[in-house]
Amino acid sequence: MHLESARELLNELQICAKKAGVQKKMFLGFGTLLGAVRDNALIPYDDDLDICFLPMTSGEKEKYYKKCLNAGLMNGWPEPEKRIACKPGGELLWFSAKKTEKSTRCCSWFFLNWDDYFWHTKGKLWVSDLHFSAKLKWKENDDAIMLGAHKDFFKEFTVIDFEGNKWNIPRAAGALLDEYYPNWFHPQEGGSSAQNRIMRVGEWNDTSTWTDLL
Repeated sequence: MHLESARELLNELQICAKKAGVQKKMFLGFGTLLGAVRDNALIPYDDDLDICFLPMTSGEKEKYYKKCLNAGLMNGWPEPEKRIACKPGGELLWFSAKKTEKSTRCCSWFFLNWDDYFWHTKGKLWVSDLHFSAKLKWKENDDAIMLGAHKDFFKEFTVIDFEGNKWNIPRAAGALLDEYYPNWFHPQEGGSSAQNRIMRVGEWNDTSTWTDLL
């Protein structure tokens, strides 16, 4: 990871969130949260940055996305009907922002609220990941898989100083990291993600086809 461009990208994404009026729902997630809690710094050998959002409306997601696009943080993005990670109708579920082809990228994860859990997804993009293949009873026509954590982890937030800006993190960040990265407090051991909750989405428009697998 190029640390200087990573800091710049985090700052610019935060500006975009403020312009879109969704900054209160924005927080550090996954590997970036791990670095913030364990090292109070970005993890230099991480592949990318991660920021997350509490459940938002389709309009809020689209407004934030357009602010990022207009800020030049992406090399274009398909129209809604052509998006890979989308519900029918093209609702944003996830996207990756970057300043140039070679600069650090940052994934924006939009959480969904279902059955007392907050879930995130990349549509079908996780299906080929060997990490999940043994756990999933995947069907060819299924729309997606989602990964989740109990929404109690996200009830309260605290503000920290991180890489030159103030950022929200879950107050229960340590317990949340226990879910995502077992042994996360040992850098030589904690780094591989382990999902405790995986859900198969048969059809986006029919929640009776959403199957919690773990």
